[in-house]
Amino acid sequence: MNAARRARSADAAPCPCGGRPAGAPFEACCGRYLGHFDDAPAPDAEALMRSRYSAFARQDAAYLRATWHPSTRPAQLALETGTHWLGLQVRAHRLLDDTRAEVEFVARSRVGGGPVWASNTAGRTLGVAAMQGDGNLVVYDAASVPRFNTMTNGTPGAQLFFEAGRLHVIAPNGTRLWSSP
Repeated sequence: MNAARRARSADAAPCPCGGRPAGAPFEACCGRYLGHFDDAPAPDAEALMRSRYSAFARQDAAYLRATWHPSTRPAQLALETGTHWLGLQVRAHRLLDDTRAEVEFVARSRVGGGPVWASNTAGRTLGVAAMQGDGNLVVYDAASVPRFNTMTNGTPGAQLFFEAGRLHVIAPNGTRLWSSP
């Protein structure tokens, strides 16, 4: 199959984000934003989250950098070529005010056949992992008891990102506060 036919086939395939609406082809879902960021930015936080997931799945570093806040955008972005993206589940999308929103999601991937990171909470039913406003990543169990944290509190505006097969908590000034092993 030639390159042009493969590209058309990938655009007609279901969107990596799962589709909005469910099962929508890439071109009708996230494809309208990837490669068209200046002309057609994602209209809301959920669409942005979905499109960034699809960009990771399709190895689109240009889109990821274009949609990354300048205060935390890395100088270079090395995407893990061995990452297999398994699915995205958007659990909630809440508008906080006129300029802020929150998306609760689960993004699943595998690097080289194993997990990217583990919270060492085996045997516990986990409820949620939350990047808190104070800059701390916390994993809670189903009873809302904290079971793991990165101890990066005290850094409001810190963000969680995935690069080169590892999770990182980055301060607003770009300093890495925590990285997964």
